[in-house]
Amino acid sequence: MVEENWKELIENLRVEVESLKGEVSNLRYAINQLYSGDCGLRYLVQSVDYLRRAIENLTNAIKTSKKY
Repeated sequence: MVEENWKELIENLRVEVESLKGEVSNLRYAINQLYSGDCGLRYLVQSVDYLRRAIENLTNAIKTSKKY
């Protein structure tokens, strides 16, 4: 039971880290597109918001793992 909980926590952390990596990649893309003039500021702001949410999700997953 305890081992299953740890496996689940580790998997949740892995998923959140992958999500964060994806959002960082999206933000880099948005910045590059903004510099090249291919997209507007709105897309960049949206990317920053998604990144913020991914950071919050990872933070919550870490807090949950500390309870165990």
